[in-house]
Amino acid sequence: MEAVLSELVAVDDLVKFEKKFQTEQAGGSVSHSTQFEYAWCLVRSKYNDDIRKGIGLLEELLHKGSKEEQRDYVFYLAVGNYRLKEYEKALKYVRGLLQTEPQNNQAKELKCLIDKAMKKGPPRLPSSHHVSCCRDIWILPGCAGAADARSDASQQLLACVFCPWQCHYNIDHL
Repeated sequence: MEAVLSELVAVDDLVKFEKKFQTEQAGGSVSHSTQFEYAWCLVRSKYNDDIRKGIGLLEELLHKGSKEEQRDYVFYLAVGNYRLKEYEKALKYVRGLLQTEPQNNQAKELKCLIDKAMKKGPPRLPSSHHVSCCRDIWILPGCAGAADARSDASQQLLACVFCPWQCHYNIDHL
């Protein structure tokens, strides 16, 4: 399941399905399968805006299609929301899936991962002068390589480059 959550779409696939989607859209009618394929690619993007767009396309499909297709839409809505760290929304979708399919092992596994992520929450800020985070890799604002860091110079915050919770630590305490 973790592989499903961390899998990134190949750029070639994204381009291929985007073109297919746009061609059908220009023709006035997009098939459910084309919209799903494109949404599935977007949900696996490394960009949050793409993931959000994929979620929107999946939400449009939710009440269109067979029960099997709807199951796939709901599952990938949960995956997309998980990837955006929208755990409450992801949990809502996965619970809905488990209501109709209580023995769905993928949904059970995804629910466990969502529950785990919700319980874990963001890491606690260091109480000493030692600055650390989820991967113990921090970059001070203005340092070489800080282009990847999320920092706010006005507040002199230090931001973890890798942290999924976008932790910050006030460097005035250093």
